[in-house]
Amino acid sequence: MIPNSKAKKEIIISKNQGSLFKGFVCLILYLIFWECSAMIGQQIQKNYSKVYFITWCAWIPNIAYLFLYYPYIQYKRKKKGEDSYKITKQDWKQALILFSIDIVCQCSYLISLQYTIVNISNTLCLGTCLWSYVFAILLLKDKITIWKNIGVGLVICGVVVIILFGRDITDSDATNQNSSVVGYVILLVGEILYALDGVLYSKYRKQNRDTTEDILIFMGMLGAVNTFIFWIPLIPLHYIGWEIFELPSDYDWLLILLFSVSETSAIAFGFMGISYMGPVFMSIGVVLILPIGNITEYIFSNTTFNVWYYAGMSIIILAFGFYTYGEYRILVTNENEQEDQTTKCKENTVSFSFNKDTDTDIISE
Repeated sequence: MIPNSKAKKEIIISKNQGSLFKGFVCLILYLIFWECSAMIGQQIQKNYSKVYFITWCAWIPNIAYLFLYYPYIQYKRKKKGEDSYKITKQDWKQALILFSIDIVCQCSYLISLQYTIVNISNTLCLGTCLWSYVFAILLLKDKITIWKNIGVGLVICGVVVIILFGRDITDSDATNQNSSVVGYVILLVGEILYALDGVLYSKYRKQNRDTTEDILIFMGMLGAVNTFIFWIPLIPLHYIGWEIFELPSDYDWLLILLFSVSETSAIAFGFMGISYMGPVFMSIGVVLILPIGNITEYIFSNTTFNVWYYAGMSIIILAFGFYTYGEYRILVTNENEQEDQTTKCKENTVSFSFNKDTDTDIISE
């Protein structure tokens, strides 16, 4: 029985509301862990400023997904009589490319924290949505709509308002932190690479492997690439003098462990959010880091914000609403087109079957 148009529309809306809700939950969890990793990362570098070593250590625990979770998935599939989970050379190639970009992004972010104010750097990161949007159009052939254009445009306006007018000169952390243009330039480079990383992940993995199972195994592959390949740059970095190797203290090891947990969790939820709603949604959705950042900045730095800051924040949150609505309309349109194609195929099949039966009756007569 083919459902009527009203029932079909309700089913489509229900499906997309589910994807939107899951994507939104992943986004919130991503932001919480991202803010935690930013604060911990800045705390680590007060006593131990070995950026590359910190990043390398932070990724090592991910290998557990490959050596523990992967055998469990194989056992579960075998028990159900399903085909085994295969990891191909193409998967490893994708993991190597994405991790190469990702580790540069993380190092850039950690280095920038030495020369920027956390909440301002997080605000500047909101501009990632522009680069994600551009890369998504070029690499994923994303549809350009008026709602998405308005959303991205308003985000940029809000970021400009906050950066230029959103903080008082008398902020306590403005005098206590070493804030410079160099830090923000480094952050911008990492921002562009981060946008490219998210779009490439969507291009590589969303084609046929975008379940939670796939994401966690892929996280394990990234951890393996990091552990067995990316320790090598530690040697030239030491002898060149850019990062002299020395072991951290027990307290710093604890902070590195906490940083690893928060960073790994943030990336996992980020990948899940991309699978549900796409890279641009996650990039523009980081606007919600602002209220979280406000709370942490006030607790740790007693930082205050002026009316321009809240005006810019309001513009950015409004932009998120515009973009989400535009993305939702595209999801519904795509689902409608798929349902129409399926319905036509069913109708053609029924018509063909009817004609075949009629021809058979005529021949028998």
